[in-house]
Amino acid sequence: MYETHTEIVFDDFVNLEQTSNLNRIYPSSTYDFGDFWPHIENYLEINKQLTNNKQIIIKHPLECHIPIHKHKYIFDYIHEYCDNSGWNKNKFKFITGNWRIFESYSVWKTNNNYSGEEIQLECDFELAKWYAPMMMDTPNKYGIVPELDYCDQLFTEDKPWTFNCLNRGPQVHRVNFVQELWRQGLLQDNCVTFNYDPNSQSQQIESFTGHLHPEFLELLPIEYDKPKDQSALQFASATVMPQAYHQIDDFEHSRIPNWFEKFYKNSWLTVTTESYTSLHVVAQCFAPDCKSLIDPVNMMCLANNHPWEQYDHHNKTQNPLHTIQKNFNQHRLGFVTEKTFRNFLNLHPTIWVASPGTTLILKQLGFETFSDYWDESYDYITNPIDRQQTITELLKQLSSYSQTEWRKLQKSMRDTLYHNQNIMLTMTDTPKISKIDHQLT
Repeated sequence: MYETHTEIVFDDFVNLEQTSNLNRIYPSSTYDFGDFWPHIENYLEINKQLTNNKQIIIKHPLECHIPIHKHKYIFDYIHEYCDNSGWNKNKFKFITGNWRIFESYSVWKTNNNYSGEEIQLECDFELAKWYAPMMMDTPNKYGIVPELDYCDQLFTEDKPWTFNCLNRGPQVHRVNFVQELWRQGLLQDNCVTFNYDPNSQSQQIESFTGHLHPEFLELLPIEYDKPKDQSALQFASATVMPQAYHQIDDFEHSRIPNWFEKFYKNSWLTVTTESYTSLHVVAQCFAPDCKSLIDPVNMMCLANNHPWEQYDHHNKTQNPLHTIQKNFNQHRLGFVTEKTFRNFLNLHPTIWVASPGTTLILKQLGFETFSDYWDESYDYITNPIDRQQTITELLKQLSSYSQTEWRKLQKSMRDTLYHNQNIMLTMTDTPKISKIDHQLT
């Protein structure tokens, strides 16, 4: 048992510094982990007497990417340091926002034939605090901690949309999903936004298969959810979620308005396209004229089933195929953001376009998802195209319901919605897990 601990914190909002009591050092997450690890080692060596009876906690809570440098993961760095210094592996604890970290470490141990002492792992769902009223603790410019507005009752009147689906960042899974909604005719009678302008931004967007229909691109940007004179990020940070972007210091009001209320009042459910899915770690197919992404499960491209081994001549010479596969399998991503917790606080049912197993991890945290009201088997499908197509079919089914049918369904899920809201209203610390109760490939 360790007397206390030293924290090494990766955080987008702080700069590299070392505090006077040497209990916390802050490497910014913009630093390359491989370049920063020697600084961590140097700190531990200089302060070996101070840290001898302390646990070393490395925190990366606002990210789900596993720190990696040239095919070496944080697991490699910690294990090597412990082997060289004679420390137990469990002296180190890695805290991340990635709930699939436990799977990643398990795969790493299998790939490295390791069965000894283990690093301690924890997943912190830090972004829940942005929609937990009791965790609001930052004062505004007048020294008053603002209250957080939220929906405290169900809206039972007729609604113009079956679902809302708000998309700011043009991540590949969002691109693919919104285009699929367009193909299925689900954009017209629902509220779907996609804040990407192909005519004014240099960033290229792609689908899973690398193909975007010209007619779909002509629709962009779809901007119901921000003023024309502000970027989506500017509007989110200054108006929508000042508590999330450290803007409270300049905030003048005593209450943060619920800017999303209009979407909740006018739709029966929310489709949440989470910030990351497992597809963020795959590479592009190397076959000629194929722009598809590689599915890490079967190592074939999603568009034409081109096998990686047949076409990736460069990586076969530079890095053996098994190395590429090993890194894909170890780098599993699962991230639950404020988007999900905001729905819970505001009594809104949700369908998730996210990493497989998201509904299971939310149940592990004590929330109730919506398998009693529609089929949530989409969340067990690991192939990203198949999963999104299944979600689209589900949305087509739900979009066929009448207003009367939706009111009846809403009434039946009342206990579930209030249960989830109560968790948010009484939350005084961010949810955490130190193991996972399920495993998906």
